[in-house]
Amino acid sequence: AAAEAAAAAEAAEAERVAEEARKAEAEVAAAAAAAAAAEAEAEAAKEAAVAKEKADAAAAAEVEAAAAAAAEAEAAAKAAEQEQEAAASKETVAALEPASPVANPLQASDPGPAPAPDPVAAPTGKKLAAPGPKPPSPTAETACWPCVIA
Repeated sequence: AAAEAAAAAEAAEAERVAEEARKAEAEVAAAAAAAAAAEAEAEAAKEAAVAKEKADAAAAAEVEAAAAAAAEAEAAAKAAEQEQEAAASKETVAALEPASPVANPLQASDPGPAPAPDPVAAPTGKKLAAPGPKPPSPTAETACWPCVIA
């Protein structure tokens, strides 16, 4: 009877040890699952950080592109304004110039045909004097402002 009681006590002890081993295995499995979940969460956070960096870089590139486009538009507007000012200046110069280019003696490079002799004047029998030398062409020093600009 004592041997049976000792065997029963041994069996109960073995059962208790086996139960503790099962509990320890379950705790290890739960800890492993928690570690895997934490690792997955860390990986997801890392991917989110990478995605945020990419989005920030894309936003910065968009801001740079917008700034470049604004600078280009400003340069184009300045060029158009300068072009408009130049056109207005040319119109002003054209308005200041006389309508006939020969009307201004400084602009006349060719004096034109010699005037015909006056038929009413009494003939003297003398030959008409040859016309004088051509006047010199205007230079930057002798020409008026509209001539210099043109």
